[in-house]
Amino acid sequence: MGIAMLVLTVIGVTAAIVAALPPLGFDLRIVGRPKMPLEGIPYFRARQAGIAIVIAFVSLGVSVAAFYYFFRPRLNIVNGGTSKTSPESGLNYIWVPPGTFSMGCLQEQDKWCEKHPEETPQHNVTITKGFWIGETEVTVFAYKRLHSAMPPAPSFNPNWGEEEQPIVNVTWDQAGTFCATDQGHLPTEAQWEFAARGKSTVPRYGDPDKIMWYQENSRGRGARAVKQHSPNYLGLYDTLGNVWEWVRDWYDPKYYSMNPTPPDPIQETRGGQENERGSHVLRGGSWKNTEEFVRLTNRNREQDVQNDAIGFRCVQD
Repeated sequence: MGIAMLVLTVIGVTAAIVAALPPLGFDLRIVGRPKMPLEGIPYFRARQAGIAIVIAFVSLGVSVAAFYYFFRPRLNIVNGGTSKTSPESGLNYIWVPPGTFSMGCLQEQDKWCEKHPEETPQHNVTITKGFWIGETEVTVFAYKRLHSAMPPAPSFNPNWGEEEQPIVNVTWDQAGTFCATDQGHLPTEAQWEFAARGKSTVPRYGDPDKIMWYQENSRGRGARAVKQHSPNYLGLYDTLGNVWEWVRDWYDPKYYSMNPTPPDPIQETRGGQENERGSHVLRGGSWKNTEEFVRLTNRNREQDVQNDAIGFRCVQD
């Protein structure tokens, strides 16, 4: 198809040039051809010129369309979002347009809100700039592609043999370093929830057994290969379950209640009790957790440790 479009481009440009020459005063009559009886009449020549100009514009239009098709960026449409592939890591990224959403837990929608006050109150958050976010959690294959030094392999993926599983046992610093190498960074907590929700306003965007790996269906066997369950509206896989995902923010259980909500919020200072200080936010839940913790609003935290239930996905601006 690409070769055909290139041929059309050449033909269209050539036709445009040929059609435009007579009105400009160039005589393209074949040598020896007798002059047509009406060619000397001004009206006929004006009409001939007009037709030639129309042909020229049509030909140029075809050429531009063919040129765009042949040389356009290789982007795909996914549920209203656009995807691209990183040349560095080979990971797919999904475009998330800017917007406003309700962040946090709402008692009327989720029975677990009362037990998790760190998820309340629900509040409106505006994301002013669109961003690209990983279609999946970073896989073993992608991590190997950019880093020769691998973290310790988990028992459920010895020697990192299953390369389509998410990478685990990476610290917050290691996750950030990988994302920077892939021309990006970890998502903010607000970016993560905005993208993970898609258009969902409830704790999960589908039936648990159809969208996520969690304690009930993983049966303690560890993380699984990405993209085994249904994606959310934007086309993102495993935002719930499989492995927890590091985000950029420091953890503070009172962050939602004590802060006004500026656009593009991020918690950049350490907060919480003594045992919580120095912890970063984790989102999404994992294969080890019950439904209580595998929800779009759940906020977990951990210090900069390696854990076989923690992975990450990256964002590009």
